[in-house]
Amino acid sequence: PSGPTVLPRGKLATIGQPKTPIYYVCGGAEGDDSSLRPKSGIIVFPDVWGLGNLRTQLICDAYANNNHQVVLFDPFRGETKADHEDTVAWLSSVPYEPNVKDDVAGCIEYPVEKGVDKSNISSVGFCWGCWAIAKCSAESSPFRCAVWAHPSTGI
Repeated sequence: PSGPTVLPRGKLATIGQPKTPIYYVCGGAEGDDSSLRPKSGIIVFPDVWGLGNLRTQLICDAYANNNHQVVLFDPFRGETKADHEDTVAWLSSVPYEPNVKDDVAGCIEYPVEKGVDKSNISSVGFCWGCWAIAKCSAESSPFRCAVWAHPSTGI
């Protein structure tokens, strides 16, 4: 018999133009009073398993449980490595400019609109997200700190 299933507590939404799918989870108090929300944010760059990866969502929840607002974004627009035989060709179809760069800008604004100071946003990436964070950091990153880990969380 399997044990209890842990479900993510965040919410799916779309932000920006073009519409970027995100998973958002907030530590502390949620609701209309922004003074009760965490004042730090984390933008999570996904691995090749994308937004729907339960492990990545639960990692986001753990960050939120430590009093952060967390945004996991989906630069792949619902697709994953499983949808493509040629992973390299697929990933090449998701260029940094304008796709990822625009997504990141929207992801930063989302917690800022909810009370996070723009100078207090960090980033975490897994697998493909390592490349994206490195590219973002090379272009005068807006992040207070950037951390990445490889391999994928989907393994």
